[in-house]
Amino acid sequence: MPALRARQGGLSAGPDALAEALEAVFALRRRSDRVLAYCAVGYYVDTSDPAAGARWAWPALGLILLAAFGALVVLWWTGRPPAEDDPAVAFARDMMAHHRQAVEMAILIRDRSQDAELRQMLLDVILTQQAQIGQMQGWLTVWGLPLNGARPPMSDHSSHGADMPPNMGMASDADVESLRTLSLAEAEIKFLRLMILHHQGGVYMSQAILEKTDRPEVVLLAESIILSQEKEISYMQGLLQDRGQTP
Repeated sequence: MPALRARQGGLSAGPDALAEALEAVFALRRRSDRVLAYCAVGYYVDTSDPAAGARWAWPALGLILLAAFGALVVLWWTGRPPAEDDPAVAFARDMMAHHRQAVEMAILIRDRSQDAELRQMLLDVILTQQAQIGQMQGWLTVWGLPLNGARPPMSDHSSHGADMPPNMGMASDADVESLRTLSLAEAEIKFLRLMILHHQGGVYMSQAILEKTDRPEVVLLAESIILSQEKEISYMQGLLQDRGQTP
């Protein structure tokens, strides 16, 4: 590539120097055009040589089309509806049942409690988990699958991992009913203990599905559940300590 000649005391002045400078600019322009061609197709195509351009055009176009086809395949694969036996389907149905019990318990205590902090946390649980139930119902509808499967919800622990808390943290019917009948102070303490276990089950379920699916909608929800419920577990442990209890 032509370059400006250095002279003693700097670049030369006069018509010759100007001509050299212009030639250098044009040379840079020609080189930049070739570099741009390289960036566009992944090969260095000398656009000043028509024969070279023709030689590389078809292979480059073929690579571009192949990459586009690959991207479409990936989009189709991750966006297609899951089958009935897909772990994402079991996760949605089980987590809906899991969330429904959390909402039921939260409503029971919120209707009784006068503790402003606890009532605010309960409202967050109710609104968040009810919204997530609607989200998962939407998935199943879009996937063309029924909201309920052949097996009862929460009955197949193997789909969620072997290290789950007992019954995935679900409370028994008797435990839920006791939240109505115990004294308020006792009911608040029992609720906090039950909901901590319940949240731990929800976190385990969410961690397990992250190892079984790469569906973006499921991954996003599972990560959100882990983040929010781990924070709520810590908060509820603090509420237990405020009541003189060991978490």
